[in-house]
Amino acid sequence: MGAFVRNGLKWFWVAFANASMEKKLIVVFIFLITLPIVLASYFSYRNYSQSIQDNSTTYVKEVSSKIIDKLDDYVIDLKQVSASPLYLTQLQEYLMQPGHDVIKERFISTNVYSMENLKGANNTSVYIRDKFGNLFYTLKTEGTRADLNEKMEEWGKLAHNAKSALVISTERIIRANTGKPDFVFSVIRELRNTYNLEAIGLIAFESNLNVIKNAVANIDAATKGTTVIVDDHKQVIYDSGEQMIGDNLANDEAVKKAAETQGSFPLVKDGKPYLISYSTSANTGWTVLIYIPTKVLTAEATKTRNITIIVTIIIIGFALFISIIISYALTRPLRKMASLMKAVQGGNLNVGFNVKYRDEIGLLGNHFNRMIMRIKQLIDEVYTGQKRKREAEIKVLQSQINPHFIYNTLETIRMMAEINEDEKVASMAYMLGSLLRYSIINDMETVTVAQELEHLDNYIYLQNVRFKDKFQLVVLLSEEMKQYQILKLMLQPIVENAIYHGLENKEDHSEITIESYEDESFLYLTISDNGEGIDGTALHKLNDRISNPSSQADSKHGIGLSNVNDRIQLYYGDEYGLRVESTEGKGTRIVLRLPNQSS
Repeated sequence: MGAFVRNGLKWFWVAFANASMEKKLIVVFIFLITLPIVLASYFSYRNYSQSIQDNSTTYVKEVSSKIIDKLDDYVIDLKQVSASPLYLTQLQEYLMQPGHDVIKERFISTNVYSMENLKGANNTSVYIRDKFGNLFYTLKTEGTRADLNEKMEEWGKLAHNAKSALVISTERIIRANTGKPDFVFSVIRELRNTYNLEAIGLIAFESNLNVIKNAVANIDAATKGTTVIVDDHKQVIYDSGEQMIGDNLANDEAVKKAAETQGSFPLVKDGKPYLISYSTSANTGWTVLIYIPTKVLTAEATKTRNITIIVTIIIIGFALFISIIISYALTRPLRKMASLMKAVQGGNLNVGFNVKYRDEIGLLGNHFNRMIMRIKQLIDEVYTGQKRKREAEIKVLQSQINPHFIYNTLETIRMMAEINEDEKVASMAYMLGSLLRYSIINDMETVTVAQELEHLDNYIYLQNVRFKDKFQLVVLLSEEMKQYQILKLMLQPIVENAIYHGLENKEDHSEITIESYEDESFLYLTISDNGEGIDGTALHKLNDRISNPSSQADSKHGIGLSNVNDRIQLYYGDEYGLRVESTEGKGTRIVLRLPNQSS
């Protein structure tokens, strides 16, 4: 089970994570709105339902207690009335006299009528039987009982067994004069001589059940339930349907549970749920059980629940509608940006995000627009760099007029000079051929500093032949530095520029010095001469032309230096390159800034 739940949660999370942002927002909105509403509605309904049930139970308990109190009052009044013969000595004497003469009948009947009008006996038939079985009574019911004589015998036995205590019973009877059935409520007591406690007769009060029926009808109308009243022997005194009067309910489940003085409990009867409230009289031992259908108790709560459900559904529907609108509004810029990114991915850089607001989406849009602008700049820079590289290559090619032809011609001149035993011409031809082979035929892009210096030695040799050993090359580099990889033909154009612009017109000894130094990020190669130097204005123009070849600086000077600078930046990056330092009359120094390969 645990694995199933974990797998289910994992599947839900994966599905949620892979859903679109719009769907995620809708789910989150619905969850955040629906959950509180549903929980609030559920607990409100539950509390309201419980409150109604508690209030109804309390009300029913109070009503049942009032019924018990009313019955207790009625029985107590009858008890007091039934005890009145015990205080009438003359009445006791007549009850002990045999016979049935007129005087006796008139006296006893007078007492019966007086009892009938006492409190508690109102609307009640009164029966008195003397010691010899003579019966005296007055009727306030619909007629005489058909079984009156038999009932008197039964009442006599009940009263005798009760030993002067009250006996209460209910039963269904047939009226002798009408033949109609009726339900009556009887209170019986045996009469005893106050001197010797000898049984001298009995007294009985018989009333129809209207006093109980009316009270029960009122409570049933209020609770929409049914009521059952049982005595202390669990015999039904009265029930709402008048179908169980006289039945014994000792084995009834509800009667068994009504064991306390007062209380309530749920019960399912005939497949229907009820809430049963009960009260038991401390005087008579009678118990009033009120059966209230649960659906009646929860009718208002159910109505409230239904209204709550309808309102909740409306709110959830409205929340869903609003969440869809909000999620659409929030994700629309993201969808637009995704569409623009796809366009950029397809090569279309002429797009831009329309930033309307200064929120996170607007911030993202600004960064997107700046990214597109930067991409365009980089493309332009690459295009410009490639263009500059092609122009430099074209210039090189323009200066290389059929290099193979020149090299082969020089080789022929060298061979003819050797044949004619002109060693100097042969050596010059050899050196010039080496220069051409290194610079033109060798297709390597980078060489070691040592290789570049060897090429430079050949170049200085040819210049010294021309200028009668005027130039001296001084190399102050370590062996480790000589193995450093640099671009081919990086040093020779710089030395050539130094000779033609700084040393050619110098009359005395000319010296070119090559040195190096480094820091954490860069390696610096310096080529210094002791030539004429450059004045400040010309130096500024020269550096400007080197760093910006498209400027209008003097195009007759610095072409070789610009070419070297362009090649360094194209190969290594814009942070590398060349700069010129010079003092007029003292000389010039060219500083090359290259990557530090040891860092």
